[in-house]
Amino acid sequence: MAILQGFSLQDPSAVFFLVASTALLSYLAYTTICLELTRRAFKLQHGCQPLAAKQTGRGPFGLRDMYQLITAKNEHRLLEFYHQRHADIGGTYVTNGTVFTNDPANIKCALATRFEDWCVPTWASIY
Repeated sequence: MAILQGFSLQDPSAVFFLVASTALLSYLAYTTICLELTRRAFKLQHGCQPLAAKQTGRGPFGLRDMYQLITAKNEHRLLEFYHQRHADIGGTYVTNGTVFTNDPANIKCALATRFEDWCVPTWASIY
């Protein structure tokens, strides 16, 4: 194999690289599996339903979303931007771990149960 040409287990740095790479990949796999199992258990415990819609057409790395958001902010129309986003995607959606909702039942649930887990971000003052 051309990839392993010159690779020798006699070389200590090669052995270290192999062990470190294997350890890192094992750690990443373990944490990913644990996170998925934790989320699955949470969903079952709390009766969570899947999202009604998923975002599509966001462009590479969400650049189109970022451009639209920055444009809306500069034009002082963030409220309209998010209103349209809710109309396009649905009442509740998640972006980068942040939950956006305009569903009164979801807001009531968030405020009534485990209130300390929810916060209004500091950037909300721009509204």
